Amino acid sequence: MVLKLIKNGILIYFLVFSSITIASSEHNRFNNFIELTMQYSINQLDEEGFLKSAKNLKIANIDSIQAKVFYFMVFNHRRALADKLGIKVAVHLTDQDWQELKKIDAVMYGAQKATFVQLHNSDDLSIVDALKDLKAELIALDNKQAIAQVAADLAQYYSLYKEDHLSALIEYLYAIDSLPTYENSLAGYLYSKEFALQRIISSFYTMGAYETALDYVLQLYALSNKYFEVLDYSTPYYEMTFVLAHAKQFSKALNIADFYLQKVQKERLEQSSQLYAVIAKSAVLIKRQQEGDLKTAQSLLLNAETDLNSDNYAVKARSLVVKILLDSINGKLPEAEKSVDILKEFIQSNRSIFSQSDLRDLNELQKLVFEFLGKPELANKAMMDKFEFEKDFMLSAFNNSLNNVGNYLQRDIEILALKGYKAETEKQALKIETQNLRFLVMALIITMLIFLISWLIWRQLSIKKIAETDSLTGVMNRRAMYTWLEKRKPRNSLKCICLLDLDHFKQINDNYGHLTGDEVLTSFSHFVQTRIRKTDKLSRFGGEEFLLVLDSIDKEKAQILIDNIRESFQNYINWHTTTSNFSTSFSAGIIEVSGDFELKQVLAQCDVLLYKAKENGRARSESACFEV
Repeated sequence: MVLKLIKNGILIYFLVFSSITIASSEHNRFNNFIELTMQYSINQLDEEGFLKSAKNLKIANIDSIQAKVFYFMVFNHRRALADKLGIKVAVHLTDQDWQELKKIDAVMYGAQKATFVQLHNSDDLSIVDALKDLKAELIALDNKQAIAQVAADLAQYYSLYKEDHLSALIEYLYAIDSLPTYENSLAGYLYSKEFALQRIISSFYTMGAYETALDYVLQLYALSNKYFEVLDYSTPYYEMTFVLAHAKQFSKALNIADFYLQKVQKERLEQSSQLYAVIAKSAVLIKRQQEGDLKTAQSLLLNAETDLNSDNYAVKARSLVVKILLDSINGKLPEAEKSVDILKEFIQSNRSIFSQSDLRDLNELQKLVFEFLGKPELANKAMMDKFEFEKDFMLSAFNNSLNNVGNYLQRDIEILALKGYKAETEKQALKIETQNLRFLVMALIITMLIFLISWLIWRQLSIKKIAETDSLTGVMNRRAMYTWLEKRKPRNSLKCICLLDLDHFKQINDNYGHLTGDEVLTSFSHFVQTRIRKTDKLSRFGGEEFLLVLDSIDKEKAQILIDNIRESFQNYINWHTTTSNFSTSFSAGIIEVSGDFELKQVLAQCDVLLYKAKENGRARSESACFEV
């Protein structure tokens, strides 16, 4: 991650400068020198190119506190390089230097001091505490942009080193309104609104809160593409495409996936990034399944440069994912399941390399694969495992974060309150500012509580829905339909119970493949659902059989409705999973019931009528009244 570059001693500076003490021409030269330094630090310029360009800027004669601090930070351990440029580097920075810088340029002070803190503290806890102190110091100065930059530093540390996603989320939400967009920032992308949005998305993604993450994905998607041009690691692209695809915003998901795929190819990024880009686009195509999508995904996966025996952990893991997706498209369930087991074992055996979130992502992969292959029980188990991880993650994160957030944000409030006593002339404005911050703290804590409670309720409802839903077609399963009917039996209302069975379905599977068979099942359920009322219920009863319950209707009207559905379905001949055009139909057995009834007896009579419809030539309905 980018932040690790700082800890390894490779200095990258993200600064915004005021021109209070630097003349306009010097100010421009100084900012240009900062840009050169950033390029040199991340190896975009070699030493010879850096020296040549820097000498042309004539920066040695710039005399200001900003220059003094910056030169020390850049050249303290590179004094030979400074000598070649004729720059005099201070032996050390005094407290007076820092105070002078803070007085004339709070934003630069905050950025430089944050970098200084990270370089001169040996452990993460000391760094976090020092950054908290720095943030409190800047709150007393009432400089929102400086506060936001240090809050962004804190957030990065929480998420990247401590994996405390809730505390990171609080800091990013605290900072985001005062951070400039990347296009308008001289402070680099780590301190941009786009980067904060990206980290917020990642936090919600890890929590499984995809609907909440979507709001921030759409905000980031709407901003300038210049940010994406400098973003060269794969995780944010994958998370954004996943969230958009989950929300069925496939066009936007594919736009991002295509952009990153082109980027890794054009810039020849590392192999693991290339594989991740292929996986991201293929997963969107598999989820969307429009005409030609599976062939495109298959081609992408076949041409991916995989290495199942690689010494690079990311390359090996992503190569296995490519194999799993390819086996799934080719209908090779045993091979896909075997590769999933190998990948799970590989991740669990290398926990120092992989995080707990990687196991959660593996559950998402399993769910995608098993849904695609028409294995609802396995898909549901994968989803349950993912829910269990997210529950443990959320409870742990909440316990770790709540006291921390409450304590030091309350200190921020107290600093503003004390400042109010010292500046009586600004008392009213500061009182409002203090109240605003107090409201923010309370709102954030309440939001965390509401989010946790809502998340737990939503997860419980989701688990219930998964248990009651057929994962292929999205309609109720047999068990859920039984439960629903049992609750409604005592009502003395008229209804029709209809058993529907697709004609010659085995031939469809044999002639066109199981993927096309699955498409026929999903299309059929969609046709039925769009033509019945909200009070009616459809369930997949098993295989190619569906049970339809029509409320407050007699058998004559029920038969007319079902015949109309059949006529519409027979006209559908264009399928996404095959180039062949064909039509299909279904037979139906309809029983009219009123008052109490024994469900098994009703279903048995439905089955007799369905068999009669099949015997009489298929593509027809037979109906009768329930006989006790």
